[in-house]
Amino acid sequence: MRLLGTERGYMETLVGGGWLGGTTLDELMELYMDRVTGEDVFRWYGLLFPVQMRRIQTTEGLPLTVHPADEVAAPRFDALGKEKFWYVKKAGKGARLLLGLTANSDAGTLWTALKAGDLSPLNAVIPRPGESYAIPAGTLHGAEGELELIEVSQSSELDFPLPELLEEALDFIDYKAYTPAAPKGNDLLQLPQFSVSRVPLPKPLQVRAAMSDAYSLFYALKGGFRAETEDGDSTQVPEDGILLIPAEVGDYQLIPENSESVLLAVTTERREESDDITYHGDPDSDDDKIPRGKGNRVS
Repeated sequence: MRLLGTERGYMETLVGGGWLGGTTLDELMELYMDRVTGEDVFRWYGLLFPVQMRRIQTTEGLPLTVHPADEVAAPRFDALGKEKFWYVKKAGKGARLLLGLTANSDAGTLWTALKAGDLSPLNAVIPRPGESYAIPAGTLHGAEGELELIEVSQSSELDFPLPELLEEALDFIDYKAYTPAAPKGNDLLQLPQFSVSRVPLPKPLQVRAAMSDAYSLFYALKGGFRAETEDGDSTQVPEDGILLIPAEVGDYQLIPENSESVLLAVTTERREESDDITYHGDPDSDDDKIPRGKGNRVS
């Protein structure tokens, strides 16, 4: 379920049904452009869909990894950086998340530890189903044991496995102490790049198009659901299915399979203007502008 096309080195995501069944996400973006993501999102990201989502199932864990921020990725790799989010769907035998450093460190100390296979500088979190964790750019992260995670991140392949690519990543690792914390409530993460919320769906939910000019992704965490538009179009989504609601869709309803249904909702909201702009694609085109900078926040 990686929402990336072949331009980014991954298998293309396909539409699962309907008259657009079999169409790739890249083709949808080329055909419908801002009608898919919304005018504001398209102005920033152009034909690149802004996020990717994966379901990760592992019995042996995930390797230690780090990824750069936009400020590093743009000039060095001509790519987006990577903010990341993990939702814990299941946690089994030996499950642990390794998230950030327990104390302030430096490149030399960390180099010595990781080259020796010493993971003691990292926070080890025992995850519980239903918890979620933000993984900011520069934060070392990995996992051990039996886990099922839903991962949301920017559309970027820039993951640096450690210690294999430690030398290349030394200058963008965050060496400050990091305290992992699972958020309370249903608003799980809000960043300029994307936001994530948990949506319990005990009964039908009416969604008004006027509330947002942006796409919505819905992942069926528990139970399936159905989306119905005002025109009477209906789409059934099973548990662990994913639905993309394009920005141009009008009002619609989300109808649960049963009263226990729960969704994970992802979107990219309006971002403030910025004169600090990096280009992806044609530098003479306004379509691929990606403003960046510390002043960018969700409005």
